[in-house]
Amino acid sequence: MKKFKIAFSLLMLGFLLTSCGVTYKKGEITQDLQALVKKECGLDSEAVVVGRTLYLDIIIDNLASNDVKIFPQIMHTIQTVNLSVVRVVLSSDSNIQYMVATAFDKNRILAFRVVQNIEDIKNYFYMRISRSDYESRNLVELVGSSLVPKIINDKHDITKDEFVGRLIASQINMMARTNPFYGTLIAQMQMYYIGIKDKELYLLVLGVVDSVVEPIIQDALQKNFENYVNKYTASFDVLKAINIEGKIIFNVSILNSKN
Repeated sequence: MKKFKIAFSLLMLGFLLTSCGVTYKKGEITQDLQALVKKECGLDSEAVVVGRTLYLDIIIDNLASNDVKIFPQIMHTIQTVNLSVVRVVLSSDSNIQYMVATAFDKNRILAFRVVQNIEDIKNYFYMRISRSDYESRNLVELVGSSLVPKIINDKHDITKDEFVGRLIASQINMMARTNPFYGTLIAQMQMYYIGIKDKELYLLVLGVVDSVVEPIIQDALQKNFENYVNKYTASFDVLKAINIEGKIIFNVSILNSKN
């Protein structure tokens, strides 16, 4: 996953340095994106704009395969698709703020989703933020068969607060995939964005949270919560992570660090 982030950053920078002007019209952005993905990847896709959010869905037949040999090719395809999305949006006269690219297999067993904030990309290009900072803002979601239909069908206009909430959950989930030590401890735990109510962010915790895992996740949530709320000036100041029964498992806030 780390290699994907770095490769994507470098590929994006190379593209942006050679890109300028309006190439894609706002009213034709979905058709143009679908045509570009077909040309660059040889894949059919479906693009939809909802408010200021652009969604792109593609089917990758071998996405759920256990064959590790094809993994590099799959990741290359996903990188190319994401670059196509960025290319179209940055070369258009649209007001797109968020870009959501979702790859899933034909049986809908697995889905891999990347959500990007156009302002983060521009800030990276203009060197307002570092590469490591930019990479820390990549929102990646990997879901299994029970949630694949939901994320494919749920297309709505993403708000800044929702993006930040999902980014926090994504960072916790990625701990298990990028750090072998954490992977051993929290491989069976996942967090999902629920929503925001009365300036409180709610996340759903699924899986095992024992006495060993709890302090690790509590600390990671506190750090990520403060980091991203401050970076994006989110409107919420409390995070509550609940289990399937509705019991609060984790409770953090900006105020906790000031006491």
